[in-house]
Amino acid sequence: MTLSFRAKVLGILASLATVLLGITLVGWFWIDGILDTVDESRQSSQFLVQLAKTTRDMTELRAQTLAALSVSSDTTVRQRIEDRIAELDTAITDGLQALERLAPSGQVSDVAALRSDWQTYRSAAELTLQALQRGDALGAQQNVTANSTPKFTQLVQTIARLENGVDQQVSASSQIAVSELTNFRYAMVGAAGL
Repeated sequence: MTLSFRAKVLGILASLATVLLGITLVGWFWIDGILDTVDESRQSSQFLVQLAKTTRDMTELRAQTLAALSVSSDTTVRQRIEDRIAELDTAITDGLQALERLAPSGQVSDVAALRSDWQTYRSAAELTLQALQRGDALGAQQNVTANSTPKFTQLVQTIARLENGVDQQVSASSQIAVSELTNFRYAMVGAAGL
């Protein structure tokens, strides 16, 4: 049985349409995977921005606590410092809540550790402020040296661990996206060769 010219052309067109449909479907899934990877990177970026803001506020609160030591006899300045500490407390609480919402899936436990370390440090810093309010500058200084400084050091280590974990996730996501884009490029070159 011989096929007419028209049947041969229609067969070739049907074959090309099937191949193009297959490539389109595969490309769709590749692009969808790439978009998911880009979205994960966007969320990680938002998380890191929030972590930076919260870390800045934590560091400023520590600086304000230490500043209170140097003005322990000036109640007006100390009151302004304590007011700023209260503002920072609110900002840090909001920041920690935002971090919990934005946390990449592998970092949820590290965010919980950050909150715990912050609360531990904050309790130690509060003891310093209470000693200053009682007029016990020496006790406040001893508390900073023996209690709050080691706790702040632990907090900084937790922040660094959290940053490194997110950085590793972003690097892995970037490598996946590059691999998927490379595969997609080869598929398109293959399709063009047909």
